Amino acid sequence: MNNNQNFRVFWIYKGKEYWWTEFEFDILFSYFFRFEQVNTIDFISKKQLVAEDELLSSLKKYMTFLMVDLLTDCYIEPTRKQLSKNPSRYEKIEFNEKLYRVDYRLSTAGRVIYSVYKFIGVLDEAYDANEKVIIKW
Repeated sequence: MNNNQNFRVFWIYKGKEYWWTEFEFDILFSYFFRFEQVNTIDFISKKQLVAEDELLSSLKKYMTFLMVDLLTDCYIEPTRKQLSKNPSRYEKIEFNEKLYRVDYRLSTAGRVIYSVYKFIGVLDEAYDANEKVIIKW
């Protein structure tokens, strides 16, 4: 649980809230800042973003940059022994035509990678369905 009880960052899609930890948001923030600057919008100081249409596509681009950086710098391929001993710790994700097995239970990096991966999937789904994603803090 988050030590800072006042910290609340979440995104809303189809009426359901999904929460980020403070640690996850610290990692995401620099990419949100770059997204904001390129799109000449001011959502950081307003503490809310309603992303739809082309903003969804642009946001996905920056989350993809983050995902590439995380996988390049933080991903560690598990050994066969790790996979066979604790298979439930690992989630398979496919990104840029490559399969990764992410330890989303015990690895901090794995949890962040998995969270960003799921968020990119939601951005894709929302764009295809002409829906919106709201980010608040």
